[in-house]
Amino acid sequence: MHRSELMLDLSAVRRNAELLAKELSGAELWAVVKANAYGHGALAVSRTAMEAGASALCVATLNEGLALRQEIPRARIIVMGPISPNEIRAARDGKLECVAHTGEMARFLGDQVDYHLKINTGLNRWGIENPDLIPRGRAVGVMSQFATDGDPEITYRQLSVFLDVAKRVPGATRHIANSCAAWLFPETHLDAVRSGCTLVGFPPSPDADFGIQPTLRWTSYLAQTRRVAQGESLGYEGAYRVPKNSVMGIVPVGYADGFNAKLGGTRILVGDKSAQVVAVFMDAMSIILDEPAPVGSQVTLIGEGVSLDEHAKIAGIEPWELSAGIIDDPRRTLRNVTN
Repeated sequence: MHRSELMLDLSAVRRNAELLAKELSGAELWAVVKANAYGHGALAVSRTAMEAGASALCVATLNEGLALRQEIPRARIIVMGPISPNEIRAARDGKLECVAHTGEMARFLGDQVDYHLKINTGLNRWGIENPDLIPRGRAVGVMSQFATDGDPEITYRQLSVFLDVAKRVPGATRHIANSCAAWLFPETHLDAVRSGCTLVGFPPSPDADFGIQPTLRWTSYLAQTRRVAQGESLGYEGAYRVPKNSVMGIVPVGYADGFNAKLGGTRILVGDKSAQVVAVFMDAMSIILDEPAPVGSQVTLIGEGVSLDEHAKIAGIEPWELSAGIIDDPRRTLRNVTN
């Protein structure tokens, strides 16, 4: 028996990609598969997204791009994070496109690899303010990143700045829209849309899911149970005080597996019955069962009846932050896919 199992539903990835592609009014769909496709499995998501109509893959690091290149030789792959001068040869040999975040980076990329100029329009993270001062070299695209999801005033202000700059890079592919903007602001589609969250099942808005389906299921098992009396403490430093006589259980998954330490208080399923997580350790978690269950019972950490969105509310972070933290280590978690 494995400590836990992650199951990726490729049919849901495919449906999500097809739904989004229909919304893009002729713009290309570029699948963002950085950070192991937000913890879902980069290779499987990449292949399925391309089968469903995506025309490029976007990653964050050179090594992410090179790993995909080995498995998908003909894919268009864009490395969105910075690379150093000593990595240019590997990028060129791997037929990867890069992104210039600064004038200096544009100069050393020069005519060695195809690249995209990243424009700072308000997020104030990566980006160039004035591309007129930058040598173009093999600039094939111009891009930016929205600073908010769903705020029309900020979105349209950034779009206006971006379009003004982009017209000074004639012939370049223009791309600024992410998953949220793709659904909520059609004017942002331009030539290509970069989407990661929608592909793996995160809706563009908490108020409207547009038919997007979750794609990940994470299960484990109940490894131990014991009765605890009212007033007993659980966890380091007695962090949780038992409010009434209860049955507690141990599940062999913890924050070293990617079940975030902030998830104390969230709820999971033991069989088909709810249970509360009261303490998350490095390699295990303690839970209070609403109803007794036998050792060995299946535990659903993410899946039908247990959503990443609900976990994220408890943790006070975004759901993709939780999924991106899931550890991709076969020594700890078995990964499978269904078609």
